[in-house]
Amino acid sequence: PKNNQNPNDFLNFKTAYGSINASPNPFSDYIVIKGIEDSYDIRVFDILGKEIFNFISSEKTVGLSTNSYPKGIYLIELAPTKGNNSDEKIVFKMLKP
Repeated sequence: PKNNQNPNDFLNFKTAYGSINASPNPFSDYIVIKGIEDSYDIRVFDILGKEIFNFISSEKTVGLSTNSYPKGIYLIELAPTKGNNSDEKIVFKMLKP
């Protein structure tokens, strides 16, 4: 699959890829993902790679409740589901101070 993200870009807290963006960053009680055009498998990982949460959504805007997450860095992965027009996986790095 095509992925235009630079693997050396880990220190960059980029919050937008094309029309899809995640905010606020840093976050406290919630994260909102906007601009979803198709169906994605959305997964949240802690910095050690442990999956915290996952679901499939085709909504244009998705809200994640994060008030129970401890402080740290989280990765939010959006992977196209079967039938999605995109083959590109998107990963946002988010900080909870």
